[in-house]
Amino acid sequence: MSIVLGLWFLVKRPFLVYHISIFHGKVYGHHQGFKPQKIRDMRKVLDDRDVDAVIIVTPEHWHALATVWACQAGKDVYVEKCVSHNLTEGQKMAEAAIKYNRVVQAGLQNRSASYVREAHEYITSGALGKVVNITVDELLQGPIPFEEKENEKAPETLDWNLWLGPAPQVPYNISRHKSWFYYWDYGGGKAMTNDCIHQLDMTRIILGDPGMPRSVISFGGRTLYDDNRDTPDFQTNTFDYGDFSINLRAGEFAPYMQKVSAEVRHSDKLFPEWGNLSTKVVIYGTLY
Repeated sequence: MSIVLGLWFLVKRPFLVYHISIFHGKVYGHHQGFKPQKIRDMRKVLDDRDVDAVIIVTPEHWHALATVWACQAGKDVYVEKCVSHNLTEGQKMAEAAIKYNRVVQAGLQNRSASYVREAHEYITSGALGKVVNITVDELLQGPIPFEEKENEKAPETLDWNLWLGPAPQVPYNISRHKSWFYYWDYGGGKAMTNDCIHQLDMTRIILGDPGMPRSVISFGGRTLYDDNRDTPDFQTNTFDYGDFSINLRAGEFAPYMQKVSAEVRHSDKLFPEWGNLSTKVVIYGTLY
């Protein structure tokens, strides 16, 4: 996966003036009439006063440090999900946004979706009665075999040390590079953090953004393939909020499960095949 950070110079409309990538490759600028300047290290451009905001599209282990640096440099930030690699880093990002008076937005598209607002209005109207339990599923297709490759010399087109950044220093391995979400050093799992964050965040919006749960129980593991991947291929979690609970299931083992198609997603009339739907939220209340 490419690590790319985009820096935008905001005037009447945004222009991409820097393209920051640790890879050597092509840079395109057809949509704005000129190519952005390509640089490998974002620290070299954060002092540019003409840069107003940054877009951070990296593996999760880089999100916090890049966001804090940008805030310290007086830039606003759009950072992709998952917002941070862990809870502590997320708190530091929030502290930096407040301290330096910056706008920091996360890439969670459901927060702009009309169907989520409509669901929130329905639940808050009391039409479902008192909400007791919510189940959130992210059951992706699988199982997916995996064979970790041997360590080797990093390609000449890649700055592996910069790719690792704040993560532990290890020899280059194409499996870690291309499948980084399977390793705790860089992410939290393809299903658990890379995908289910959308369904879990949508649940929080519908419920009115509840605060922190009283407690969380989580268990899982590598149930299908005993290989070198760190993250579970199935994990289940229960969030206890006192008067209601959220049960989250995430995995990639079910070849019969299907994500909703774009045709159904953007239709007001079509409805997905619910039984085999891999990504869904079910809310249980005391009334129909």
